Amino acid sequence: MENERQRPNRLANGIGIFLMVGAFAVVLGVATHTGTSAAARAQGNRDVASLVMLLALLAIGVVFYFLPVVIARVRHASHTAVIFWLTLFLGWTVLGWLAMVIWAAVDEANPASRPAVTVASEVLP
Repeated sequence: MENERQRPNRLANGIGIFLMVGAFAVVLGVATHTGTSAAARAQGNRDVASLVMLLALLAIGVVFYFLPVVIARVRHASHTAVIFWLTLFLGWTVLGWLAMVIWAAVDEANPASRPAVTVASEVLP
């Protein structure tokens, strides 16, 4: 049961890190453009917005590229490490990426990574 509670926390931590990187990029962009003319600031604001958009698209692209690994981790697949390495090296091919998605979706769960289930038994006198 504890593992079920940790999954949303991991996702929230990942989103939080992504937002912190974006906020840092904005603060860095604003700090470097203070004290300049209005025209230069307008151009700088467009540059900062472009940078933030580029970072956001890059993060989304990386998550999408490693989607088979995310699926394997969520399903507790027994070949998660192999899926990671093959996705890393063969994911750029459409066929390799699709094969990894299918493998991650149908791979059997690793019994060692599943949380233990304790069944309470009744003691009779």
